[in-house]
Amino acid sequence: MNTDHFYRLDRPFHIAPGPSQVKVANLGSFPELVSRWGADPIRLLERYEIDPDTIEDRENFIECRAMVDLLEHCASRYDQPLFGLHLAELQEPAMYGVVAALCGAARDLREGLRCFVDYIPVIHSSESVLELVAGEHLSELRWSERSDMGRNVQASLQGLLMNMKMLRALGGRSFVPNHVQVPGHWSERSLGEVERIMACPVRTRSPQFSIVFATQALSLPIPSANRPLFQLLESYLAQLKSRAPHRDILDEVNDFVRGRLGCSEISIDACARTLSISARTLQLRLRERGTSYSVIVDQQRLARAENFLVGTDLSVSDISDRLGYAERTSFGRAFKRWTGMSPEQFRRRGRAGT
Repeated sequence: MNTDHFYRLDRPFHIAPGPSQVKVANLGSFPELVSRWGADPIRLLERYEIDPDTIEDRENFIECRAMVDLLEHCASRYDQPLFGLHLAELQEPAMYGVVAALCGAARDLREGLRCFVDYIPVIHSSESVLELVAGEHLSELRWSERSDMGRNVQASLQGLLMNMKMLRALGGRSFVPNHVQVPGHWSERSLGEVERIMACPVRTRSPQFSIVFATQALSLPIPSANRPLFQLLESYLAQLKSRAPHRDILDEVNDFVRGRLGCSEISIDACARTLSISARTLQLRLRERGTSYSVIVDQQRLARAENFLVGTDLSVSDISDRLGYAERTSFGRAFKRWTGMSPEQFRRRGRAGT
C-alpha cells in the first residue's frame, strides 16, 4: 500500500456541540417519567422552547439552559426534589454514545476515565467540565459547567447517577465507591433516598458534585477492553477534538448534510433543529457567509455523486436513491445543471481519465 494511512474517513460522523449545548439524549425517558404524574411531556418541552420532535434523534443538541430550567421546573411543579436522579434511573451510560463505547474499550479504569474527561465536552456537551483528581489513597471524579446556569441541582443529580453507572460499568463488580458528595442543604429524607439510589454513603460538605473511590480502583481492568476498537475510536475523537475550536456554521451545516444525504430529514428545518437555532437564523448566518442551505446541499450531493459514479458500479438509479431523490430523472437534471453532463457521460469520462 502506497499510503501512510490504513483507513480514512471522508467526513466526521458527529456534529460537535455548539456553545452551551448538550445532546438531547440527556432527555431520554423524560416523557415516560413525567407521564407517570399525569403531565403532558410535549407541553413541558414546548414551554422551554424544546422541539418535541428533536428528542426522537439522540444526536440532536438543545440549549443547556433550557434543559436545566426544564428539570428544575419539574422538580418544583411535581414536588420531586430528586427529579434528576429519578430521570437517570431510567437511563443508561449508552446515552454518552461513542464516548461510552471508547471508555468501554479502554484497558483499565484510569484510561477509561481519562477518555471520559477528555471527550464528553467534544461530543456530548460543550458546557461540561470534568476532572479526575487522583490522590494517594482516594480519587475523585468531579464535574461542573463552564457557564452560570443558575439553579442547577437536577441536572447535577442526573449526572451523579449517570457517572456512577459509567464507573460501575467500567469497573465491574470490583468497583466500590467510597462515597458521593452533594453540595447544599438536604432533608434527611432526601439524603436517605440519595444513599439508597446511589448505593453508597453521601456527604454534603463539598462545593461540587463528585464521586469518591479508592485510588487503587484506577488499575481495575475493564472487562470489555478491546485495543483495536479503542485505537480506532480515540483516533477519531482526537481528530474531532483538534478541530472543534475552529468549527463554524459552515462546518456544522456541511457535517449535517453529509451525514443525512439520502434521508428524508435533510431539510433546513431539520438542520436548524439539530443546531438548536431557528431556520431563519440559519438562513441569515449562511447568507453572511455568502452561501445558502440549498447551495450546500447541492455541493454535497455533487461531491457524493461524483464519488459514486467514478468509484463504484452503482446504477444511476441507486445513486439517485442514495442522494435522496424521489426520481432518477430529477437527479439527472440536477447533475447536468451542475456539470453540463449527464451522470452516464460523467462516469464514462471519469473512468477514461479525461
